[in-house]
Amino acid sequence: MLTETMANIKTFNKVGSAVTHKLSSISKITNMKPNTQTWETRIPRII
Repeated sequence: MLTETMANIKTFNKVGSAVTHKLSSISKITNMKPNTQTWETRIPRII
């Protein structure tokens, strides 16, 4: 049970960092600043 929870947390962190990385690279490509505050508040609710 504990190891399962730890694995889930690690997976969640990987997904979170991947999403953040994609968002930052997208904003670099478009040279626009995405509204990071709305993304930060929406993502946890979606997941």
